[in-house]
Amino acid sequence: MNIIQKNVRTLSLDKQGQVASAVLSYVAGMEQGEKSDDEKMLRQVFEQAPESIGSAVRSGIELLDCRTPDVYELEVSYTTVAAEEPSNNRRAAARHGDKFWSSKCTLAKEKCYETPEKQKVFASPGAAYCAVGYSTNWNGKFGEDSSIGGIDKLVPRCEEFCRKYIFASQCDASFRQKAIELVGKINNSSFRSWASYEVMLSSLEISEPFCNDLNQTLVELQCSFSVRRHRRKVEWCGIEVGRVRGWDHLWGTFYADPANRDIKSGCAFVGRLYDSGDFGILGLEN
Repeated sequence: MNIIQKNVRTLSLDKQGQVASAVLSYVAGMEQGEKSDDEKMLRQVFEQAPESIGSAVRSGIELLDCRTPDVYELEVSYTTVAAEEPSNNRRAAARHGDKFWSSKCTLAKEKCYETPEKQKVFASPGAAYCAVGYSTNWNGKFGEDSSIGGIDKLVPRCEEFCRKYIFASQCDASFRQKAIELVGKINNSSFRSWASYEVMLSSLEISEPFCNDLNQTLVELQCSFSVRRHRRKVEWCGIEVGRVRGWDHLWGTFYADPANRDIKSGCAFVGRLYDSGDFGILGLEN
């Protein structure tokens, strides 16, 4: 097996200016007649890589790509032992019932086929006038060939995260099953400051049991929630809809009117996409 080191990419430095994390790239090729063996190749490259770079030690290897059936790209990762200490120290000081909340709000892309207001039309002299109404990215055709492509719209994405420690004895098979079944569901009653049907449990992680500095056996429960507020006095393309619950889906139809060279709003619909569940099972409000 031919192993060629390509380059080192430093990811972070520690307080002393030493490398705290890095990746080392390799290309490995099988010799003529040598049988391909991914596990053997990974082991040989990992063992050949330096044991450390700065203060970072060799910690893992990943197969990135297969250029040909016999040529591979790999990366050996390096991290510091100190990088794991905050988690270990945090768990040592953990107490049953400790709970920590954090929040994050970003912008995310969402497909949109309509605008809040009718769009203005600017046409070149002599061009046939077309009114697109509230539609976005209409292809300018009528009849069976007419279509509305829509655009990617930026919308707020609000998330809340919770980390809680509980006794391992409380996290039995029954609790785990009930908690896991809540992933992808929305709250059927008020949850923290949010009204019912505004919060979705988007991820759940339950750690392996560990002992704190009091020799108590705990587990760490980590939950992520996505939030969508209720909308009131909603209009869809000039059609009064009223109240739309947080995770309900609002959509509608358009139709082309060739006689008036116009795209008009048809009907608006509101539908439920997700099942609901009792978030009280998680015990995060106690």
